[in-house]
Amino acid sequence: MRLLNRILQGAALLTLIAAGAVASADEIVVAANGGTMREARDDFYFKPFTKKTGTKVIPFDIEIYDQWARVKAMQRTGKYEFDIVNASAADLILHRDILAPMNCASLPNVKKALPGACDPYAMSSHAGALLLMYNKDVFKSRAPRTWADFWDVKAFPGPRALPDSGDRAWWVPAAALLADGVKKENLFPLDLDRAYRKMDQIKPHINVWWKTAAQMMQIVRDKEIVMTMGFSGRAFTAIQDGAPFDISWEGALHDQGYLAVLKDAPNRRKAIEFLDFMIGEVDGQVNFMNKINYSTFTQAALDKVPPARLKFYATVPENAAKVARPDWEWIAKNQGMLNDRFNKWITR
Repeated sequence: MRLLNRILQGAALLTLIAAGAVASADEIVVAANGGTMREARDDFYFKPFTKKTGTKVIPFDIEIYDQWARVKAMQRTGKYEFDIVNASAADLILHRDILAPMNCASLPNVKKALPGACDPYAMSSHAGALLLMYNKDVFKSRAPRTWADFWDVKAFPGPRALPDSGDRAWWVPAAALLADGVKKENLFPLDLDRAYRKMDQIKPHINVWWKTAAQMMQIVRDKEIVMTMGFSGRAFTAIQDGAPFDISWEGALHDQGYLAVLKDAPNRRKAIEFLDFMIGEVDGQVNFMNKINYSTFTQAALDKVPPARLKFYATVPENAAKVARPDWEWIAKNQGMLNDRFNKWITR
């Protein structure tokens, strides 16, 4: 038994199914956070899966932060409205008790995927990074490549931007430690006292503390700053739109999006079958990457991408070798402390 959000094409109208409806074996419901990501999944994964299997995949529009509270409520009532949730790497740790374990080795399409595609509790949907973006018209003779360059206001002068990162308060401290000479392999656990001393040095030179990806893209398009930390996919979009910026993968902070099945999902078996379908849908992944500008986890899909686009994708081996890998267990355990310390520092 569950409520279903049916999204009518071209409108944000919801049709509720009666509370007494029995969950159909021929449908799965996926929590969707709207926008281009939802459209891409619908076009390139949901509809092809329905065409192949006959099982309907229904998006349930909900913000990712509201999603977890809703799942907790569903646990209490025993009435589940969706089978699959969006998750970050930290979410997989924080909410592991409500997620269905998956035997990655038993899923046929995982064998075709890149390492890291399948987590014991989720399937990777896409990957990106927080990386250094710089105005190539300003830095014509020598481009900044590292976080040490970002901190070097004498060699690379000009206004900068960093994220006021909300619940991702490890981003700026991690970049600060890399700027201070910490090797990416030794980044975690973060030495926060050292990080904040380094952050104090750059703080006077930050003209914009951006809060959203849209704001980050706007300051790049408007050339308000000469450098920023930015999302790789949104950086690609801004550059496609004509912003005179380029990127560096050196010390980029890896990030990954997942889809996970709820432990008590009404159609758990079909939901896991869908995730395996997604990771094996090569043509769908190519179209997905073209639409959202983030990378997927299948080499066969990357092989079909035009070479000029590959520099923007996190799972391309050349880029993947340069990124810093977060210790998600440590981040999840310390998330509250990280947020509190960053919020106090930025308002000081």
